[in-house]
Amino acid sequence: MPTYQKRKEVVCPGCKTNLAVPNKDNRESFTFNCPKCSKLLKVTFHKLEDLEPDTDPPRADEAEEARTRMMQLQSRTLTPPSNAWPQTPGSLVYNSDIAKLHIGRNTCGRRPVMSQPLAQHHFPVDNSVSKIHFEINVKQRKDNTFFVTLTLHKQQVSFTTVDNLPLRYGDEIVLRDGSVIQAGHEIFRYTSKQI
Repeated sequence: MPTYQKRKEVVCPGCKTNLAVPNKDNRESFTFNCPKCSKLLKVTFHKLEDLEPDTDPPRADEAEEARTRMMQLQSRTLTPPSNAWPQTPGSLVYNSDIAKLHIGRNTCGRRPVMSQPLAQHHFPVDNSVSKIHFEINVKQRKDNTFFVTLTLHKQQVSFTTVDNLPLRYGDEIVLRDGSVIQAGHEIFRYTSKQI
């Protein structure tokens, strides 16, 4: 049986909302109504090439060395140049929901259906996102620009990446304008502007 993409981002042609569509049942395509304007949309998922099992997996020390190299690359490529630090704390965007960030610790997560939200910034996402999933920490620099980083809130959260770099509990990743955060099945974007 072929394997298809697990999720795909689409833009509703009716209301122009960005949607992250999960493919939980491994289907080639399906239709659904836009949650914002109710327009009927069809999404088609790409077929993934079958991967051969790795007969000689990397040793633990090689995997850790590769991760260290990735973290070093991330710090070099994602840290803004000295003249391009964010001018505001920025915003976190999920589809049409926007959360303005503030100086200090910003907790971000799922908006529960039956109880009060735990996170300061909560979004209508699926259960793959914890009630408090990650924290965005905003510090003001001496030149009145901002230093913005992301950390996981706790060790037991679903798979999370920033710009395709997998995160572990304890990692602190610098966010830049346009950084893409994947938490579970959901996609968030950081913008350095306060929308």
